[in-house]
Amino acid sequence: MKLTIQHKNDMPLVNRQEIVAAVDFDKEAAPSNVQMTEQIAKLAKAEPDCVVVKKLDTRFGQSKGTITAYVYKTADDKKRFETQKAKGEKKPEGEAAAAPAPAAEPKKEAKK
Repeated sequence: MKLTIQHKNDMPLVNRQEIVAAVDFDKEAAPSNVQMTEQIAKLAKAEPDCVVVKKLDTRFGQSKGTITAYVYKTADDKKRFETQKAKGEKKPEGEAAAAPAPAAEPKKEAKK
């Protein structure tokens, strides 16, 4: 997988950089978020914990794409601004109780 940075945009108010990069994955499946995160961290000279891959746009029928990612200055900044839960993360206790109960089955009428 080849990754080249096309554009960097500094965002000092949220302590991050927005990186747009071109990726070429040579007749393989599209790279996973973990692989892209590691590659972007190497290019941006940052920790992988501070990188968030937002979007991967692939071109139909080609092994090329465009990645949009955010590189935060610290892991604390990432936690503060990225609020989406990861897959498999447990909900807090209060949210589980607030979930609606399943609807009861309708009663069947007896035939006369």
